Amino acid sequence: MAALIKKCTGRPFVYNLQDIFPDSLVGAGFSNEGSILWKIGRVIENFTYKNADKIVVISEAFKQNIMAKGVPENKIEVVYNWVDQKAVVPVEKEYNPLFEELGINKKKFHVVYAGNLGNAQNIDVIIDSAMEMVGDKEVEFLIFGTGGLKEQFVGKGEELRH
Repeated sequence: MAALIKKCTGRPFVYNLQDIFPDSLVGAGFSNEGSILWKIGRVIENFTYKNADKIVVISEAFKQNIMAKGVPENKIEVVYNWVDQKAVVPVEKEYNPLFEELGINKKKFHVVYAGNLGNAQNIDVIIDSAMEMVGDKEVEFLIFGTGGLKEQFVGKGEELRH
């Protein structure tokens, strides 16, 4: 909509790209590449990129993705979300207070997912992987996060534990 307003009024337009549509629909299994929904999404995507004066993306991977679609590099700025890279640093297991706080065994190998718990993340893949490894007592799967499907995954985890 903002791209259309810019087209009509000539006002500057900065697009803050948090998810690459329609690619995300394909990745989440809601559409297929080449479908009518995907084609409409591509038209909207191209119109938006063309009319934006600047596009703010959340990662280098996003930047490379839209550059591959013809967006000039000088139109793109990378602004990372969700983490202060100076404040969030790796901590060795023996010094990490979360292990004690959460009652996690430091001696085991941990497969960790931390982030949004929604449709696009396909958390079922992690849960299915954990089920495949249920007999391996040296591996623990840890899922941290919140989102629209959190309660569903908490329920599934509780169900599988019993």
